[in-house]
Amino acid sequence: MTNVENLNRLIGRGLPTTVAMDVDAGRLDEEFEVALWTTRREAERWAKDAANRSAAFTPVWDFDPARFYLAFDGERPDTVDGAALTVIEVTVGELHGALQHGSGRDKDPWSIRYWEKTAVIAYRWARGLAVTPPLIRPLNGEVVIAGGMHRFHLARHYGAQTMPVLLRREELAEVVRVLPSARAL
Repeated sequence: MTNVENLNRLIGRGLPTTVAMDVDAGRLDEEFEVALWTTRREAERWAKDAANRSAAFTPVWDFDPARFYLAFDGERPDTVDGAALTVIEVTVGELHGALQHGSGRDKDPWSIRYWEKTAVIAYRWARGLAVTPPLIRPLNGEVVIAGGMHRFHLARHYGAQTMPVLLRREELAEVVRVLPSARAL
């Protein structure tokens, strides 16, 4: 049962209600979530300045398996086995060329449709804060971005030549057939 006083305290620290409930239940780490949501609010303000959006960014990647769940939209640490995933480096051009149509983009990462998530990623990179690599999966001789599409397209937009990606260990051989330049990190 949720402790109402604790839930109100967590919401007062800036957490959305559903996140506060997961923290209260012990499924999410309080300090990590407060920092994450604080960063999201700061990013929104930061990204309103066009000069910030046009700055050069160097992607910074988070390779901690305990946080690989962040590559899966809406998942929690207890629902994703980080040990079942591996990290490889791929060339951005080769990955982009192998993407299944639904993983592509026809608009700039800063277009209104993508602005909110792009702002958070760009802000984190501008501040030297790490982001979990995108998650890819093989599909019929192509690749889909199963999580982290905004990360991939923003890194590509700012000129990244290579980048790390997450994938399920059992899919490694199939991904390497589609992306022969892939290499273990």
